[in-house]
Amino acid sequence: MPFPQFDRSKLKLKPLRERVHDLTLEQFYRLDDPILPFDHPALDLLAERIVRARRNRAPVLMLMGAHVIRAGVSRF
Repeated sequence: MPFPQFDRSKLKLKPLRERVHDLTLEQFYRLDDPILPFDHPALDLLAERIVRARRNRAPVLMLMGAHVIRAGVSRF
């Protein structure tokens, strides 16, 4: 194994009620909120590369981290 195994004995677990949270429900989008416009200079290039990959029968993977859900945009 290239990395040492994680030592769980040093892990400090806390009950949820003792954890500090910096988000409130008001910070999340509701399902019926209007969708804000989105534009990014690389969006067209990204779309072209996805189309080219699919035409060449190459797989296209899209990953999304938990930060997206945390930011309240999971509906997208």
